[in-house]
Amino acid sequence: DIHVVIGAPKQFCVAEAVGNNVFFIDIRSKGRQLKENQYQVIYDGVEDDQTGFYQWACECADFFKIMQFNFGMVCVDYAEFLTALSFCKSTTLRFEKLTYDHHAIVPYDKHSGPPYRVIYGCLDGGLDLSLGHYSEFSEVLEASNPQLVMMKAAMKITKSPVYAMMLLGEAVY
Repeated sequence: DIHVVIGAPKQFCVAEAVGNNVFFIDIRSKGRQLKENQYQVIYDGVEDDQTGFYQWACECADFFKIMQFNFGMVCVDYAEFLTALSFCKSTTLRFEKLTYDHHAIVPYDKHSGPPYRVIYGCLDGGLDLSLGHYSEFSEVLEASNPQLVMMKAAMKITKSPVYAMMLLGEAVY
């Protein structure tokens, strides 16, 4: 039901994209004419940084897999994913992965972009996560995004040795 298309040319026939929800992961906006349930996620980095874009695009694709298939202490399901998307007024979304060094310190100070209106996100921190950490994560997101209208957040357990906060959502520009 989720189709992730990375770096497709502008000539890519959007109508041929399969899946109920299609996400075009692009290094810059290509002016695509998107249908309902089609979104573009634009890279926040330097446009000439192909390596950085590819790494970010892979992290974004992994995010969808983690959110839908990994277990956790706090989880969201596909219906909650659709609920978050239904609150987005725009088809342009933002994805960021903020890594941090200690499982008990929520790294929102590393966030450098505009605040979010809608957040679908998670903490990824192996076995060191706690419900207290999740509560702090939720509180920090709510306090840091004053125009927030919808947040669906999870705390997933993966084999990643890196602690990370991953956020996908509609930013306020």
